[in-house]
Parts: sequence; structure tokens; C-alpha cells
Amino acid sequence: MPNIRFPDMRMNVLGNLEALADREHQERCWVRHEAYDCFDEVIHALFDDSSFEDGPRSAVGALLFEEGEADRIKTVMDLIDALFAKYGKKLSDKGYMATPEWPAIIAAAKQAFEAMKQNDLRFMAPGERQELYDRYKIPS
Repeated sequence: MPNIRFPDMRMNVLGNLEALADREHQERCWVRHEAYDCFDEVIHALFDDSSFEDGPRSAVGALLFEEGEADRIKTVMDLIDALFAKYGKKLSDKGYMATPEWPAIIAAAKQAFEAMKQNDLRFMAPGERQELYDRYKIPS
């Protein structure tokens, strides 16, 4: 059974993918500012804070269980890179959300989020998984 060294870092990635996969959350938090969260935080979590400098596959065994997760996260990152290449990095969260590319980013984030959750069910002990999900407010 695969193991990971940094489950807390995994939960950070998982929580940020959840935010990126949820249009309602984005409207509530990123546009209406009903809670603190923003697209910039998601970008930092995925691109700066997650040990993906050499690509997500380099994090297998550290915070990812297998390459399928890494490939799905890379798809999300590639779509975001393409978004920034086309529109730059100066749009508001609402501006990025209005682009025709945004639904594909949401869909890719959902796929990555669901793949990670499925692997948590497969590879984490139930008590460990629930404790981490509770601490990071991730729905089981």
C-alpha cells in the first residue's frame, strides 16, 4: 500500500482543488467576499507551496499517492498557465471566472479533487483520513 510523507501538505492541495472545483464557493468567497479565500491563494498553494517545482509527479510519495493524481493536477496547472499566458496575471478573480476557459479549469479541478479523495479512501486508515478531513474542513 502506498504511503505519503506529508499528509498535511496533501490536505492543503486537496482543499485548494476543492475551492477551484466549486463555482458556488468562488462566487461566495472570491466575488462576494463572504469568507476569506481567493484565486491567488489557490495559485500559491498549487504553484508555490506544494513541492511541484519539478512537476506534480515529483511529489508522488511525498504528498501524492500515485501518478494518476499527479497527472490530473498537472492538467489543472497547465490550464491555469494557459489562462495566464492568454490574459496575463492582472485580472480580478471575477475576470478570470468570466473567461471561456474557466469551465475547463473547474472540470479539471473536480477530476483531480475526486481522484485524490478516492485514493484517500483506498490508502489512508479511516481514522487518519477523518481526522485530516475534519481539521482541514474537507467534506468526507
